[in-house]
Amino acid sequence: MLDSPDIKLTNPRTHGHESMIKDLISQGKTEQAARDEIAAGFRTMRSTPISNKLLIEQRRQLHEAQLNSMVDPLTGLKNRRYVFGNEKEPDPSGELKRLFFEAKRSGDPLSVIMLDIDKFKDINDKFSHEAGDNVLQQLASLFEKTIRESDIAARIGGEEFLIILQDTDLSGAKELAERIRKAVEVKNLNPAGTNDRPNNLTVSAGISTFTKESIKITSERELLNNADKALHFAKERGRNQTWEIHEHKPNLENRKSIFSISRVPDQFSKVEVSPTGSPSS
Repeated sequence: MLDSPDIKLTNPRTHGHESMIKDLISQGKTEQAARDEIAAGFRTMRSTPISNKLLIEQRRQLHEAQLNSMVDPLTGLKNRRYVFGNEKEPDPSGELKRLFFEAKRSGDPLSVIMLDIDKFKDINDKFSHEAGDNVLQQLASLFEKTIRESDIAARIGGEEFLIILQDTDLSGAKELAERIRKAVEVKNLNPAGTNDRPNNLTVSAGISTFTKESIKITSERELLNNADKALHFAKERGRNQTWEIHEHKPNLENRKSIFSISRVPDQFSKVEVSPTGSPSS
């Protein structure tokens, strides 16, 4: 009977469950009765509270997985995907792009700080890659304790970090960058996680700011590229420095603007740093 060519198992309500239908037919049920029994079972499952609970749990797990995909597993900071979106797409849209659009709409300033650990390879070579990971975790903790709740700290490369500062002008960005740089400079990081192997690390920083007067910075990528250029100047000029790229108008009678790049003076930061490396107000 199961091999009979007259049996057509194509009802869309139960498509994909032919083996169950065949089992019921072998028990003496007609094909239609078997299909109706299976369809009724599915309707019951969908209408039960347990089914709803499972659906809610599945959605919660999916949301949690999406959030985790935006976090760097080593440091707990936001990751590159969170900042830039899916860069495999033609026009990726991440949090930086959203915040830049919001700054253009509101007219509020938006600043970014790019930070890179100086000579980080030496840590991995001298101690181990695990020691390097320990340093990255300590720095991430320092960043989170230093920035505001509205700021975003992200790890966007191996030893490269980005801090996004909403409603922050160039002066505020320079102050924060110097606060972080000085805190790292005086903090004896322990790559091996032990007190007997301290290592004096430093970071270099590059800053760029978008304001409502900006003419040449028309996208979040241009804002980021300027900060990256400033970071390269800091690295090339000796490291453990903060540099800025500033857009300004040399002639107020026209709308032309130029970029100037300069080092942020060591004394710029108004925040003192205690010997433990913690900023003090």
